[in-house]
Amino acid sequence: MGYLIDPPSFYESFSARDMLRYYVSTSGSKWNEPEYSKLLQDWSVPTGKIKTFSRGQRQRLGIVCSVWHNPDLWLLDEPFTGLDRLGAQLLWETVSRYVRSGERTVLLVLHDGHGLPESVSQIVEIGSANVTFAGSRHDYFRAVLRRIGAEVPLHWQPVLAASGIQYDLAVGSLRITHDLDDVRMIEALLLAGLNPLSLVEEGDPIEV
Repeated sequence: MGYLIDPPSFYESFSARDMLRYYVSTSGSKWNEPEYSKLLQDWSVPTGKIKTFSRGQRQRLGIVCSVWHNPDLWLLDEPFTGLDRLGAQLLWETVSRYVRSGERTVLLVLHDGHGLPESVSQIVEIGSANVTFAGSRHDYFRAVLRRIGAEVPLHWQPVLAASGIQYDLAVGSLRITHDLDDVRMIEALLLAGLNPLSLVEEGDPIEV
């Protein structure tokens, strides 16, 4: 099992290489210099002491320290915190590669929108310590739209128009009038990179 906590915690006086070596040694594994150095390089982890790292650099090191041993079960708590666009893209690519192997499972905890690629097969929403939704990403998108009365931000208009999705102009927003049970509509929204998590109001006690 690999586990990324939020926020990741390290020995501040260690370098990234020393920290990773620590994890390798405590697991009883042997240090593989070429492999682990390349992993740190691929994730653009700096070579200095961890106490000088930014939040994003710490997050990258935390990801490396949770995945270096190719775990069968990979648990990621708020893994996108502090990551820039390239870091987020690399994380999704790594998660997707793991899932495609068919032999590994990845669980991510998210509070806001960071994309929902095809590799995400199951979504569980937890609110106030209760499961409020469990199903596919398509079903979750549909459930969120119904919950908010199908009102979406104005910047969704080009995607709705290009996809032939029916909508009305509301005050400061758009209201989708298209049949929400239309699978093709939900697929078009997902393919356009729109994310139902971005529709959940900030401050709601929701984890996905």
